Amino acid sequence: LQAGEREKESFGRVLPSG
Repeated sequence: LQAGEREKESFGRVLPSG
C-alpha cells in the first residue's frame, strides 16, 4: 500500500489539496 500512497501524495502535490 506504499506505492498507492506515494502516487496519491504525488497527485496531491501536483493538484491543490481540496
